[in-house]
Amino acid sequence: MYPVMLAFLLHTFSPTFRSWEQLDSVLVISVVAVILCMESLATNSLALYQCNFANVSFLLRVINGFDILVLYLVANLLIVPCFGWEVIATQLRVCATRSRQPLPRHHAQKQKLVEEETRITKLLLNLLPETIVRKLKEDPQTTIADFFDNVEIIGDAYFVVGGCPIVTAYNALAVVTAATDMFAVLPLLRRNCGVPDLNIRIGVHSGPVLVGVVGSKDPRYHLFGETVSIAHFLESSGVPGRIHISESTWASMNKETPGHGFKVEYHTLLSISGSSKKLRTYCVL
Repeated sequence: MYPVMLAFLLHTFSPTFRSWEQLDSVLVISVVAVILCMESLATNSLALYQCNFANVSFLLRVINGFDILVLYLVANLLIVPCFGWEVIATQLRVCATRSRQPLPRHHAQKQKLVEEETRITKLLLNLLPETIVRKLKEDPQTTIADFFDNVEIIGDAYFVVGGCPIVTAYNALAVVTAATDMFAVLPLLRRNCGVPDLNIRIGVHSGPVLVGVVGSKDPRYHLFGETVSIAHFLESSGVPGRIHISESTWASMNKETPGHGFKVEYHTLLSISGSSKKLRTYCVL
């Protein structure tokens, strides 16, 4: 606008402009006023446009920020939790599947009890399968063994472990107490089976073991180590009607609970196959 006004001012000195001197000065002032009004209007319009543009720009930024916030909330509160819960559910299913398959662990001092019902094999051969299952369900010794980790039933023998995987402060004493409870229900077992001379042998040993699940098609919880073999050896070399324990089990009982009340008598000095050391054993009175 200012260049136009400057050109008009210069035009006033030209001969052409002088020919217009007969025009009324009011008309000239009016033209100049109109020009000035137009300039002011243009300036105000430009300022208003800039203001509106700033407002529109601010509004667009707010909308953009709101969109980003909505996308963030949708991603974190809807999409991610859906996938997250699916992952958690999958992990829970895996954990539930693997709950029966604990990782192999080494347990320093565990108690093994192997109990065999003598002459039970011949008895089972003469019974129907339905009768065998019913008698096992009614067997009080099975209920006693359920308080511990009944690893498996090998033929006519219960294989029980105490203090594994749950560790307690009185593993040896608890297992020997369970063995005495088995003998306490033996008269009832004889009456139920109809075999008056039915008897049991029990071997208990304390020592370190390695535990874990073996097999993929039919996984089974197993215990490995010399302690397991010695427990089986104590059972097989024991006396029917007696609890045959090793020196380590007796020492663990005295260490765990000095006033436990159990008494033992020396039984023998066993030679462990595959080892040159001797094992002192006792029978619980």
